[in-house]
Amino acid sequence: MTIYACKLPSYQNWQEVQFYSQYISQKRRGRIQKFKKVGDAYRSLTSELLLRKILFDQYRLVDVTISTDKQGKPYLPYHSNIHFNLSHSGAWCVCVVGEKQVGIDIEYIDVVPENMIFTILSDEELASEDNLHHLFFEKWTVLESYLKMIGTGLYLPLGSVDMKSTSDRTYSVKHREGKYPAGTSNCYTFDENYKLSICTGELDKNMHTCIYQYEFDKLVNSSKGTNPQAPI
Repeated sequence: MTIYACKLPSYQNWQEVQFYSQYISQKRRGRIQKFKKVGDAYRSLTSELLLRKILFDQYRLVDVTISTDKQGKPYLPYHSNIHFNLSHSGAWCVCVVGEKQVGIDIEYIDVVPENMIFTILSDEELASEDNLHHLFFEKWTVLESYLKMIGTGLYLPLGSVDMKSTSDRTYSVKHREGKYPAGTSNCYTFDENYKLSICTGELDKNMHTCIYQYEFDKLVNSSKGTNPQAPI
């Protein structure tokens, strides 16, 4: 499975955001206009540009309509055989596209939220683990990728999900009451300071994943001519 990544440009300005916004959906343009920080605008902008670039390169889709379900998970209403998921953090936006439900999450390894650490890490891990920062963000991305795969996001109580490490970087994840399908999440250290996890419903402990990087200024080359009014 391929993960697609794009690093935000180091120089950011609102004029460039406005220019590239002509190639994204009207709804996302409206969302971007509400941001006060230019970095937040770039992350939202780049996420959709990256998705549209992948859909063109892999499926030759140009006029793409993107909708959201009741839980807010985006999907392609006219291409039900194509599933995707997006995530962004810090300087990176990532996307995964496939033929089955999939979830992805990337997080910059930063200060661990004190109110969350006891929810994510067990007492045993807190007592024995030396590098709690890396473990916390590893398990956090594993959890997020699973919740995004099943389409609930953080609406589902975090304590209702079990995560079990089955091998190096691989976790078996399931809902305790069995209301949602189980999944396998593979976690990676990305660009040294990020944790990235991808979750699928396939119980494949040896899932091979590669990461393909796009340059920001190449994203719109094939997006020109797309339908900018497509909702998302």
